[in-house]
Amino acid sequence: MANLTPDALTDAIAAGQFDKVLAAVDDGLSKDSCLSGRPLLIEAAAAGGTALVEGLLNRGADVATEAPVGWTAVMAAARHGHESTAGLLLDRGADVEARSKNGWTAVMLAAENGHESTAGLLLDRGADVEARNKNGWTAVMLAAQNGHESTAGLLLDRGADVEARNKVSWTAVMLAARHGHESTAGLLLDRGADVEARDKDGWTAVMLAARHGHESTAGLLLDRGADVEARDKDGWTAVMLAAQNGHESTAGLLLDRGADVEARDKDGWTAVMLAAFNGHESTAGLLLDRGADVEARDKDGWTAVMMAAQNGHESTAGLLLDRGADVEARDKDGWTAVMLAAQNGHESTAGLLLDRGADVEARDKDGWTAVMLAAQNGHESTAGLLLDRGADVEARDKDGWTAVMAAARHGHESTAGLLLDRGADVEARDKDGWTAVMMAAQNGHESTAGLLLDRGADVEARDKDGWTAVMLAAQNGHESTAGLLLDRGADVEARTSSGATALLIALRKCRLGAAGVLLKAGADIGACDKDGRNALLTAASAGMESMVRELLDRGADVEVTNVAGETALSVAANASDFRLADLAAGSSDTSWLDFANELAGPDGLVLSAFRGAARCLPAEQTKVESET
Repeated sequence: MANLTPDALTDAIAAGQFDKVLAAVDDGLSKDSCLSGRPLLIEAAAAGGTALVEGLLNRGADVATEAPVGWTAVMAAARHGHESTAGLLLDRGADVEARSKNGWTAVMLAAENGHESTAGLLLDRGADVEARNKNGWTAVMLAAQNGHESTAGLLLDRGADVEARNKVSWTAVMLAARHGHESTAGLLLDRGADVEARDKDGWTAVMLAARHGHESTAGLLLDRGADVEARDKDGWTAVMLAAQNGHESTAGLLLDRGADVEARDKDGWTAVMLAAFNGHESTAGLLLDRGADVEARDKDGWTAVMMAAQNGHESTAGLLLDRGADVEARDKDGWTAVMLAAQNGHESTAGLLLDRGADVEARDKDGWTAVMLAAQNGHESTAGLLLDRGADVEARDKDGWTAVMAAARHGHESTAGLLLDRGADVEARDKDGWTAVMMAAQNGHESTAGLLLDRGADVEARDKDGWTAVMLAAQNGHESTAGLLLDRGADVEARTSSGATALLIALRKCRLGAAGVLLKAGADIGACDKDGRNALLTAASAGMESMVRELLDRGADVEVTNVAGETALSVAANASDFRLADLAAGSSDTSWLDFANELAGPDGLVLSAFRGAARCLPAEQTKVESET
């Protein structure tokens, strides 16, 4: 019997075969054995096995034993309403006020599950009716949340505070309202609950009932004095919450009871906007029937039809247009509903708007059109629809960007391909001279760059500052993209207007991987920009020890000076990068003392650089400092 498996023990307890379990204990099974992580005593209590609990206690089981979450046997009995088992445990010394790790007590568990008589027993035995868990919940809140009216009544009779608040300032009546427990809410109001109590965000019970569509509960609260126009901290009212969640009948009730259909939150949103935003067509229709302004605008100039379009709620958008919404309404940035639909890839909604008169070529304040927005976000089919309906594939924003540039910048290869198929110029340039392949390269979109090159993009195209695609890839550390461009003919020695090569650009940004790709492609390590900085000087000033080593191994000239007369050695020393200075010095005929003297001004040595140099070679430190 001691070899009963955990499953067999569980089955025996569930079947009430307590003698079998006790026989196993007598046969050697530990009285403290665990089933599913819970001690045997707690499993017995949860099952209401009073005889088994008594038998285990008689055999030495600890009445205070805990499960990993801190539950005790009396909590398990209370949760399941096993009153006699709970009573036995208390008689044998169980702590009626024991708490789990989250601060729950037995009476809270009984209340949560509506075990009125068990809760009464616990209170009779000293349980604190006002005990709170870590979130500030009391037993009466738990009973209210779950609609256990009689249990809530018992707790109130025994001294529970009907106005107690949890950590977010919810009261029992708010919890009952949130879950639609009308009769429980009524009891709490009868016992003194404040119908206008607010949580920390300013929500009231009627707002909670409205948000969850509990029409009859909302009606009760209004009958008992709830303010139908109460506002939370953001200016929301109950009818707005009902509209947001598509609770049409609840919204209707609130309007019947005086709710303002045009109430606005602090951002200027109205109930019909909220219904439209979430695609609640029938609720939006009700609000319009009751006087909502279909053209109302929020603080950003958005209308309800724009909100419906943004989220692809085609039928709701259609309803709003049927009721007079302006299909060409613009927000403060010049966006229209069709732009919003296009940006988010809502093809059918965009089609509806175009059918109803939307301008496919409308532009926002920056000159963007719907097809550019679709392209930017990779919505290929939506872009195709817009082109079919007359969108200009070559439309430009105020900076000269086209749709194919927007697609390339974000790596939307197939969308870029579609645009090129429809006539987009692969070599179009923005105001700074950038092309689509340069934008793809800048952001490391290798396959998109490859597509553009396949379609005729010039790998050597330059912007107005002389930058090429491979330079942009190198600057941002996109090794594989840089490799592709080099494989496709990019000049590794191309220079910007300031004389920088891709290698120098990569080193300035500490892009070791990209620099390695360029070196393998034959980049000239001796090339200097207009300031006289070569690869070694640039790597030294950036503190790139491994690159300095590689460049020295490749034969970099440490004697090269920039226009300021600095060498890699002096740059490293001035930056107090002694490892690099040591590397540079190891490849130079210049002694550290000579170098320190070289840095001396007319009034003597520059001590900071002098001492920095000295620290690189401790053996010379005494000599240097003595000469100071």
